[in-house]
Amino acid sequence: MSNKPYDLKLRTKKFAIEILQFVDELPNKRSTNVIANQLGRSGTSVAANFRASQ
Repeated sequence: MSNKPYDLKLRTKKFAIEILQFVDELPNKRSTNVIANQLGRSGTSVAANFRASQ
């Protein structure tokens, strides 16, 4: 794949990293952890699903 700005491999990886960084900044409360876990799983699955499709 190319290194162009619209390269989906790089964009989905960057998105997954940014999601995980965001989740790490959330307050450590029981109610927030439920949402944070789901957000982390769904946010990183975009990159994983893209790579599996290639």
